[in-house]
Amino acid sequence: MTHAECFEKLDGSLALLEENRPEFIKLARPRRILPPSGFHNPKHYPVSLYSNAMMATIAPDDKTATVGYIIQRKLLDYQVPTYFVTEALLNDLVLTEPPKDLRLNEEFKWPMPALTLMLPKTFSKRYCGAEVINVSLARLEPDEKLPSLFATDAGPAEAILVPGPYPRLGFHAEVMDRTGLLSAYGQSQPMKGQTIGELMQDELAYHGQFMDEMLKPQPDFFDPKTDGEIVAKLIAIAFKVLLVMAARPGLVTNGVCQREAKQKKGVFREALWQPNLVGASYASKVKAAHQGGTHESPRIHWRRGHMRNQAYGPGRADHRIMWIEPSLIGATEE
Repeated sequence: MTHAECFEKLDGSLALLEENRPEFIKLARPRRILPPSGFHNPKHYPVSLYSNAMMATIAPDDKTATVGYIIQRKLLDYQVPTYFVTEALLNDLVLTEPPKDLRLNEEFKWPMPALTLMLPKTFSKRYCGAEVINVSLARLEPDEKLPSLFATDAGPAEAILVPGPYPRLGFHAEVMDRTGLLSAYGQSQPMKGQTIGELMQDELAYHGQFMDEMLKPQPDFFDPKTDGEIVAKLIAIAFKVLLVMAARPGLVTNGVCQREAKQKKGVFREALWQPNLVGASYASKVKAAHQGGTHESPRIHWRRGHMRNQAYGPGRADHRIMWIEPSLIGATEE
């Protein structure tokens, strides 16, 4: 199956939901977003939510579907906040080290409790070697109950109780694999005092084990090395986008309604929204090295960026993320 054929099937499933379950579509797609050029369209989110809700109901042992449903159900509470991240910002974040000592539970102020990130097609192909449809993150509170809001063909979607006693970090990504199929990766980890470095290692260890298990019965669909690298990169870049949104809120541009909803001659037309963007105003900073004397200029090279977990305030009890961007050293301004 080609990617084009897979998208045709997704379009067909979406059309069926739009025809037969308009209330569900209104709930799962509160805004119709006009995606920027070079990005996938988030319009298939209702198909993914519906599928994961069904699988979580009839096959609760399917961890990927269950985690995906929990995160997507959490997204519904915030009207599915979707952010398109620019390639210029992502390129610099790849060259940035996150603050691995940061504790996401106690010290980090999340920009949103749940959000979906859309990556440019060219970036995801270059960075991951695959087409990434979306990456979602969520902070799940201990003993938080997410009630059922809709029904599927398998019956009412299950109410979800987040296990306690610690908040959990939820990660879910949907990727077009080399077979042309849409593959999903998802897991949640308790944030019981671990640092971001420890949580990332926990995620990668889980996915490494998952890939090894899946390879045995389905050797044509999973490659532990390739798929493991994709997951590792997506976890890392998703964390960094989350951190930079907190460190630089000015880089976030919220979309506005471009076209109001309208009823004309018995035909309803949805409102159309501009996308939320992260990094629309961002440009990489190129710094020229000022040389003195007769020494030869150094070779042009990138100096990696890094993020600091800076304590401040009374007793240094509060924390904020500081981002020192990567820079090009040894180049002229031209």
